[in-house]
Amino acid sequence: MAEDAASTSCEEFQNQLADLLASGADLASHPHAKGCERCCGFIRDLYQIAENSRHLRLGMDEPGDDDWSEST
Repeated sequence: MAEDAASTSCEEFQNQLADLLASGADLASHPHAKGCERCCGFIRDLYQIAENSRHLRLGMDEPGDDDWSEST
């Protein structure tokens, strides 16, 4: 990661996103995101997509064991 996160460019920050997410970091509290409306908006969009996907999964029925055997 960049030595001074506040001076990280948008490209550098976005290249770090996968590692930051995997580490469980709060992206919105990252110094770059706090100072960059573009990346802050991008993070809001990511969180909204994640929230929407949770709702989609809740509405889906999980296939039973018999359903999987028929598809192979």
